[in-house]
Amino acid sequence: MKVDDSVYRYYLGDLVSLLKSRAEETITELNQMKANPSQSNDDIMFQDGRLLAYQEVLTTMMHQLETFQIPLKEVDFDKVDQRLLLCDKPEE
Repeated sequence: MKVDDSVYRYYLGDLVSLLKSRAEETITELNQMKANPSQSNDDIMFQDGRLLAYQEVLTTMMHQLETFQIPLKEVDFDKVDQRLLLCDKPEE
């Protein structure tokens, strides 16, 4: 069964959106934890690691999009905030 190319585009766009949302939620949780003096340092370190993992995945996805010459806008990657990446986004 052949899958329409638009399915891949929607899949990638949805994946980018989900990862972006989860990374942003992690930042919010991390900021709340850091503002709470009674928060355990282990919990904060875990959230820091979780955020780093999201940043790594999103950065890898961005590099792969560039490698395959897929415009970032085509999968809504242009909506990913710079703070969610480990390097600068390319200019389009």
